[in-house]
Amino acid sequence: MYFFNPKHVNYFLISMLIFLFNGCDIFDSSTEIKKDYFNADYIPYMRWHQSSIPVQIINSWNIPAENLMNFKSNVYWYNIYQSPISIPISINNVTKLFHVPALYLAYSPEQRACYNTNLNYSVTDTSWGGVMTPIISDDADQLVGKFDRGYLSIWVRYLINAHQNYLFIDLGRISEDVIPNLMMNSEDINANERLETFTYFDEDRGLDELINSKETYFDEQNNPDPNNDDFSDPSITLKYEKINFPEKNNILDSEDLNNNWTLDRTNQYYTYKVPLDSANNKYLIEKSSDNRWMKLQIPLIDYFEKIGDQNDSEFSILRFWFKDCTETVRIEIAGIKFSFE
Repeated sequence: MYFFNPKHVNYFLISMLIFLFNGCDIFDSSTEIKKDYFNADYIPYMRWHQSSIPVQIINSWNIPAENLMNFKSNVYWYNIYQSPISIPISINNVTKLFHVPALYLAYSPEQRACYNTNLNYSVTDTSWGGVMTPIISDDADQLVGKFDRGYLSIWVRYLINAHQNYLFIDLGRISEDVIPNLMMNSEDINANERLETFTYFDEDRGLDELINSKETYFDEQNNPDPNNDDFSDPSITLKYEKINFPEKNNILDSEDLNNNWTLDRTNQYYTYKVPLDSANNKYLIEKSSDNRWMKLQIPLIDYFEKIGDQNDSEFSILRFWFKDCTETVRIEIAGIKFSFE
């Protein structure tokens, strides 16, 4: 359902070429070793989307979901394809330099998120933010049969203020209702699976399906984007904070992540609370030889919390989210991999 403009297609292809070819001379010939260390399937930023509200946030504050949007903080994510990261890893006492693409993920609690219309927003105990992605079908199939023998491995490096903060990871059936109005929001207004941007009919309006002038409290001078969803091109602004905002981004955006033409609102998932610090981190199994990167391996059975009647029968979405942070947290992710015994 998502149609990319040429620039986005090139970004995706370039990232894969970097992963496949730029490191060929430094990886072992064994593809198993390469796959074991870094899996780029979840790294392209175009795979990730604005997050729905975690059930824990709703339960914690007992505030209607639509009002919780007023406390949603900005999370932005992107790739820098021109220069893949280099990670020195010791294998059998021999250090090799692995060149891999990375997903840069930033949580900025001081910034209001897309569709947070609270002009008086400031960081509070209720601030939260997240991103989510559909789980790749092969992983979903294996999770159903091998959950109790499975692991989620993540190579991560924290850049800013991750010390003593946590990354919450949700895995299972997760609501797609990003704008909590119980309706399917999609830019595909005429349901033809194409993004149409004719001068007389422009579908590139964001998930709210509204051009700015039709949004509540629009004021050309003082409030030109009331719903706070206008895309900003980082190649022009040199800033990434609005790279994932959907209005005028030349992508057909929809809340329907699994392309089943239905707004899935079921919440049945496992939550993992993952420290972003190497000190006393029970999930840390390996560090790069320069101690900058951590490989975290999370046993799927070792969940922090279970939401709903999750019976290990379906896994459709992976979600990352943050709360209880007062300053920007920025991390790099070099691989996300499900593995099974």
